[in-house]
Amino acid sequence: MADDRQAQEEISTEGIPQEALNLIREHEGLRLNAYPDGPDRWSIGYGTESYEGEEITAEEAERRMLEYLRPLYHRIKHRCPGCSHSQKAALLSFAYNVGHGALFRSFLWELTLEGRIEEAALEFEKWTYHNGKHYRGLALRREAEREVYLNKGE
Repeated sequence: MADDRQAQEEISTEGIPQEALNLIREHEGLRLNAYPDGPDRWSIGYGTESYEGEEITAEEAERRMLEYLRPLYHRIKHRCPGCSHSQKAALLSFAYNVGHGALFRSFLWELTLEGRIEEAALEFEKWTYHNGKHYRGLALRREAEREVYLNKGE
C-alpha cells in the first residue's frame, strides 16, 4: 500500500492534475489481470491495452496510465491555454475514457475553446452511452467529470 501511494505521489508531481488521476482510478478501477474489453481488445491496469493472459503489478498499471496521460495532457494544455486546472483535469479523464480523437472532435471541446463553460458542462451527460445503450457507470463518471470541470474554487 505504501508503494502504491509513493507511485501515485511521483505521478502527481509530473504536472498531471491529481483530480484527473483520482477520476481515472476511481472510474476505471484497477485490474491486474488482462480482461476482454470489446471485440478483439484486451485491457489491463486502469484500462490500458493488453493481451490475453497478461498479468501486471499495481506499479506497472500506474506507469502505463501515466505513459498514456503524459502526451494527452500536454495536447490539452497547449490546445486550450485558457482552460482552468480543473477543466484540464476533467477533460483529461474524459479523453482517457473516450479517446483523444473523440474529445477533440466533440462539441464539448468546441464550447470549451469558445469559453462557453456552462454550456460545455452540459455536454458531459451526452457521453453516457455505448453502442446505443445507456450505462449507469458512464453517467456517474460524466457527472464526476462535470463537477470537476465546473470547480469554481480556483
